[in-house]
Amino acid sequence: GTGVRSDYLYQPETIPMYYEAGTQNIPGIFSLYQGVKYIMETGIDHIRESKEEIVQQIRYHLSRNDRVNLFPSITCKFKPTLFCFTIQDMESEDIGYILENNFDIIVRSGLHCAPLIHQNIGTFPFGSVRVSPSHFTTKNEINIFTDAINQTLQMVEK
Repeated sequence: GTGVRSDYLYQPETIPMYYEAGTQNIPGIFSLYQGVKYIMETGIDHIRESKEEIVQQIRYHLSRNDRVNLFPSITCKFKPTLFCFTIQDMESEDIGYILENNFDIIVRSGLHCAPLIHQNIGTFPFGSVRVSPSHFTTKNEINIFTDAINQTLQMVEK
């Protein structure tokens, strides 16, 4: 439809009907406004620092197991707001499958549209598991994730 005549298959050519393209995306406009407002009130630096801290907590926990490889490594001076990992003797898609089906945790597994990077870091052809926590990720959610990884590692050891 055109906003004026739902049976029209084309946009009317005369003004003012020409400008009546249908209902504006009011929920989208309002959501964008609220998102920008939140960022402005909270501060982008605070949001970034919060994500860095959440990621560092998860990465620290994972780094304690020799079978887990982190990208970037735990010794990297750069503080990422997302990261990837692999588990020795497991394909990334299997890790993602286990996390989703056993723990209701969604991660991104594979080459992440970057096969050359994975060739460079030695994770080709299976890629890695990307973890992208949010500024809103809670301590409880961090614990749930790290416990899920521990249980996944135990499953593989058996």
